[in-house]
Amino acid sequence: MQTLLSEDRAKLNLSENLKRLMKLRAVTQCQIAKEANISQPFVSKMVNGEILPNAAAVKNVAESLGVTSDDLLNDPPTKEKKSA
Repeated sequence: MQTLLSEDRAKLNLSENLKRLMKLRAVTQCQIAKEANISQPFVSKMVNGEILPNAAAVKNVAESLGVTSDDLLNDPPTKEKKSA
């Protein structure tokens, strides 16, 4: 059974996942803002974990990055340690 995320946890996940995906895809906040039809300061607040946007905004940002809303809001992938 899946538990609902607290707002703080969702903000943190969104922030970490945005940073990771922006780096992976080599895109800027301005590029995301333009593709998602939102302002760059709004993207900045998401990246900095200051806000949790509504579902429509999360969906638009996710689509601009080629992922799902769940990919942005769920726990970020953990780095597996290599065995010696």
